Amino acid sequence: MTQKLRVGVIGAGIAARHLAGFDWNKDLFEVPVLCSLDEERGRELCASHGIGEYTQDADTLFARDDLDVIDICTPPDTHFALCKKAIESGKHVICEKPLF
Repeated sequence: MTQKLRVGVIGAGIAARHLAGFDWNKDLFEVPVLCSLDEERGRELCASHGIGEYTQDADTLFARDDLDVIDICTPPDTHFALCKKAIESGKHVICEKPLF
């Protein structure tokens, strides 16, 4: 059996589509935490996708030892800095838009 990759998601917009993909592949991925500055949308996504933890502090995701992947679902102008932090923290990164 393959060990699941544990994903921390940052953002609550396009994240809904990413979370649908993780839901379709529950044998490969687990999403224990979502980070969003938009608390209403973030908590709504947590509830609808069974995500147990919500935060507004992205730095806590980079510091966690229990996450393998950071999925960056924020506006494009934030991508480079967030990707850099995630890579520097030893995480794999998913980021669908250009890095500015």
